[in-house]
Amino acid sequence: ESFRVASYNIRYQAEADEQSGNGWGLRKGPLAALIKRHNFDLIATQEGNSQQLEELKKLLPGYAYLGRPYGGPEGTLHNCATFYKIASFEVLDSGVFWLSETPEISSIGWDASDRRICYWTKFKDRTTSKMFFVFNVHFYWRKHIAREKSGPLVARKIKEIAGQQPIILMGDFNSTVETVQIKAIKESL
Repeated sequence: ESFRVASYNIRYQAEADEQSGNGWGLRKGPLAALIKRHNFDLIATQEGNSQQLEELKKLLPGYAYLGRPYGGPEGTLHNCATFYKIASFEVLDSGVFWLSETPEISSIGWDASDRRICYWTKFKDRTTSKMFFVFNVHFYWRKHIAREKSGPLVARKIKEIAGQQPIILMGDFNSTVETVQIKAIKESL
């Protein structure tokens, strides 16, 4: 049994985008069409606010999502959310850890200026009964220490949470393949 996955930073609902003609109102339809055209089974999203996620869900019949807010002064500006086909997958568990020195508590890590997270979901494939985890991350973008430290942290936490069970790691890593953080993930996983 195989399935199709995708990750997409849907970008927050920025006023500048509305003014430039690239607002969420124009982006959400093509995004939903892309998901349907490629028949993705699981889609990890980053940055969308609660309203954006609900609007996208309405455009995707047969999908549900689970997510967790992060970012901004209150830690509620954006969401890491994972959309999934309801008929294909059952949610068994979910959780979050913060990309910081204190991953168990809501916190800003290292040299970052806002919270970043990894939101995980444990699924059961309804056809095969096989269980697996999806980890959805959004690494910090401006400062390099937060990105560099996030790679090894994510690899360590995935092993703690999933053990030897199958995993899919998706997200916005704000990194290129040769960076320390991506190498740390690839070496560990």
